[in-house]
Amino acid sequence: MSATTASTYHEDALYREAMSHFQKGEWEAGLGKLDQVIQAYPMDPDLRALRQEMRVRAHVDQDERVETGRIQRQRIRTMAVRVALVVVVVLLGVIIFRTYSVWLNERFTTARETLNEQMQEVELSVKFRDAQDYQRAGRLQEALALYIKVAEDDQNYPGLAESLEEVKKLVALEAQYSEAQQLIGQGDYPTALDLLRGIEDVDPYYKDVSILVTDLESKFILNELLSEAEEAYMAQDWEKAIEGYANLHTMDPQYQSSQVIDRLKTSYINSAKAILANENSTVEDLERADEYFRKALSLSPQSLEIKAEQSQAFRNAEGRMARGYYELAQSTLAGQESSLQAMKVAEDYFLKALALAPNDLKIETSLKMVRLFLQAQESFNRGKWDEVIELMEQVHSEMPDFALGTARQTLYEAYMSRGKLMASGGNYEAALSDYTRAAELAGEMVGSNFSLHQAQIQLANVHGNLGNYVDAVALYRNAAEIGKVRETSAAEDPVILTYLNQAEAAEEVGNYKQAYKLYRSALNTGIEKYDYTTHIVQPGDYLLMLAAKYHSTVEAIVQANSLKDPNLIIDGEELIIPIIP
Repeated sequence: MSATTASTYHEDALYREAMSHFQKGEWEAGLGKLDQVIQAYPMDPDLRALRQEMRVRAHVDQDERVETGRIQRQRIRTMAVRVALVVVVVLLGVIIFRTYSVWLNERFTTARETLNEQMQEVELSVKFRDAQDYQRAGRLQEALALYIKVAEDDQNYPGLAESLEEVKKLVALEAQYSEAQQLIGQGDYPTALDLLRGIEDVDPYYKDVSILVTDLESKFILNELLSEAEEAYMAQDWEKAIEGYANLHTMDPQYQSSQVIDRLKTSYINSAKAILANENSTVEDLERADEYFRKALSLSPQSLEIKAEQSQAFRNAEGRMARGYYELAQSTLAGQESSLQAMKVAEDYFLKALALAPNDLKIETSLKMVRLFLQAQESFNRGKWDEVIELMEQVHSEMPDFALGTARQTLYEAYMSRGKLMASGGNYEAALSDYTRAAELAGEMVGSNFSLHQAQIQLANVHGNLGNYVDAVALYRNAAEIGKVRETSAAEDPVILTYLNQAEAAEEVGNYKQAYKLYRSALNTGIEKYDYTTHIVQPGDYLLMLAAKYHSTVEAIVQANSLKDPNLIIDGEELIIPIIP
């Protein structure tokens, strides 16, 4: 299209009207105006193309309008249906409400009544449980009040009757118990005891009723004991008064304590003074008097008055008491003079006697002997031979036969043991001295062939070691005779008999060194060649005592029985005791 043509239809008023209609969406009016323009310009292709485009747009616009209208109509229908349904539901609801309003009202009334009943049951249950809790806590009045409230609402409430009866019983018991406590506080024990026994009949385990009953009953017993003790006290029956007041104080230290202690103390003192004033009192009586004074002092430890009375009373009886203790010590040792246990008991009595009579030489000597002997036994058990010898030489010098000869036996054994120790160390001179003293002690013992025989053998051995063959042979020959070695060997050991015969032959021709060697071989062969007896160990036995009793030696008994510890022998054990008849 030329510029002239274009300029012509674009400026045409119809064309402008057509475009105005198109812009407003007025498709039909616009197309009509456009057709008029096309008639005016039939040969212009752009107008035809525009017309075609506008038709398409008009068609699309029409379709959109149709669809929009359809959608709007659909929405309106849907809304109408919903409104209709709501109206129907409302109408149905109104109909249903009107139809069932009476039924609903009845159901509501029933539910409300049921709820009220349930609430009442809950309230009763809470009250009942609270009442039980109060009861368990011992708050009985509060529990009773709640049970009564429950009964007012429901007398048949489960468990109410039993609980109400139980709490009433407990309230009654509590009242009785409180009254009994008041009566006890007032000192009315009989009435209180009757009330408590009544409670115990109903409920044996109620609180501490059983303890209170026992306590009140004991008070009656204590009253009776006090009455009896007072009666004895007034009658100056001090022993019976002591028994009564002492029992009272033991059973209940708090019962009438001031009166009981004062009476008991006075009874102890008066009884002790009466015993000490009696010239015929035994040692046991005197010891009882001493015990009474000590008990009186234990009740009043700082009492100078009691101490003064004690001193005065004992000063008047010191001589009798000293003699009594001395006699008691002697009677303890009688028949068991070598018993260590008896000596320890006697030592205590001697000490008491000497404390009362410090210048009595007889008592002092007896105590000294017992103490030296006991100390020597301890030293002997520890192998302290020097101490044993020092101690027992003192005893031997004053009482050679002390402890039924066990003192001398102890000294003999100590010298023999120390001599053996010296000889083993090559100190033959010291050994010779000890063995010589042992032989002297053995010579003092009645029936002590075995001890002398053993001492002479050891002396001969030492003389031989020193080259003193003549002395050695003489001692061996004497030991063989004392030990009856020839008689025993003839029947049991011909070898020993041969040695003895050869030794005697060598001695006859003056060959003492050879005789010494032959005797030594014959006599140092052990304990098998001796006779023996047996002993069943009794409580308190010890080897030194047995050696003295059977005239044997500790070393021989140890060897014969293969004892590992000479200080330990067992009660009931049978021991072999080598002897020379």
